Amino acid sequence: MRIATHVLAVLSLILTFASLASATSILGPKECIIEDGKKFSFSQGFTADPNAPSKIILTKFSASGDYKGGKLRLNNKIYRLKRFLRGDRIVIERDIQLEEVNKLKLVFKGAMGAALSLEIIQELPPTASLRSSPDLIVKGESSELSWETENSDECYLTPDIGRVDCNGSLLVTPSETTEYSLTAVNTVLDLETVSSTTVGVTLVVPSATLTAEPGQIERGQGSTLTWTSTNADDCEITPDIGKVECNGTRDVAPLVPTNYFFTARNTASGTTDTAIAAIQVQVTIPTTSLSATPAEIEPGQNSVLTWSSEDADVCSITPGIGSVECNGSMVVTPLGNTLYTFSAGNSLSGTATIATAGVEVGAVMVVPSASLTASPEEIILGESTQLEWATTDADDCSITPGVGPVSCNGTLIVFPQSTTNYILSATNSSSGMIASAIAQVSVQ
Repeated sequence: MRIATHVLAVLSLILTFASLASATSILGPKECIIEDGKKFSFSQGFTADPNAPSKIILTKFSASGDYKGGKLRLNNKIYRLKRFLRGDRIVIERDIQLEEVNKLKLVFKGAMGAALSLEIIQELPPTASLRSSPDLIVKGESSELSWETENSDECYLTPDIGRVDCNGSLLVTPSETTEYSLTAVNTVLDLETVSSTTVGVTLVVPSATLTAEPGQIERGQGSTLTWTSTNADDCEITPDIGKVECNGTRDVAPLVPTNYFFTARNTASGTTDTAIAAIQVQVTIPTTSLSATPAEIEPGQNSVLTWSSEDADVCSITPGIGSVECNGSMVVTPLGNTLYTFSAGNSLSGTATIATAGVEVGAVMVVPSASLTASPEEIILGESTQLEWATTDADDCSITPGVGPVSCNGTLIVFPQSTTNYILSATNSSSGMIASAIAQVSVQ
């Protein structure tokens, strides 16, 4: 009889668990057996979700005659068990209200070996956790989605994935920033929960570097531009160069200080990166000196012109002499009072300076003086500059190139098309002496 009762109890317990498959055990099943021939006592504290439906289940594993009675205290409520223990029912279930923190005590009496099973269950809603690693990828790369759920029997990933195992992982390769959502469903309780994660997708961004070596040159010298890039398929260098390979070198020889810009572009993403390299250009201005010894002679006598210069490679003396070495001396026999002008130029920098020395023949000669300035001295092609000049003891004046005779004191707006050395010649007609002044205008 006891064996048959036990079998019935097990079958009843199996059916009970089948009906509660969606529930979660938060205490037990606890097997309770009288081992000393008197009674069994069990106490335990536990935590629970106070909002979830809860049940307590007691199952007998012995014949009813083996039990004398008992009680169960749950928090402040007492359940008398004598009728159940002495009756024909094998399993009893009771809906209960749990608190967040609970205390239970079970006591029953009976024959040695009398046994009960105690369990408390809750119908807990499903939980879900969805993660992505990495959270940010470059377009074309992949991210791993991983997820865990509890209390669920169906799970779905969106967008474009569908039903999945309720615990697992998956590689995704979104073409744009995408929010993925995992829906965990408990079909028995008709409850669901959603967890989401976002995989950010960035465009391919190019990078660019540009160097100039050396970064400082004399006018006329060269420098080498070297550039590199990554993730670029369309590249250019400005000014004056244009389209280039996206990695390379080029020799340049700017005449003025120049900032070069290397732009690397990724045509698929429409993104760019720009690098800058500066080349400083030093302009060398020559220095000059000229003397006449003696400075006063009688008609038919000689004077020695002596001149010197630095940083010059093109030199001349006027009037009546022409090109000369940039350092030297010469014997002259002027027929009348003469103002000699020594001009020294640097062909690389395009600059020049002058020095003058007068030789007076016979009588005291009147020596004119002249000054010439340009403002501004540097312009961009198409812009203008103002020439301003002043003289003393001069009555015949002219400016070259491209101007001609002018008053011996004045101003003039000019529009040079290239770097130009403007020369003012001021003559005293009575002495025949000529004074010169030069102003350079650099055109970029």
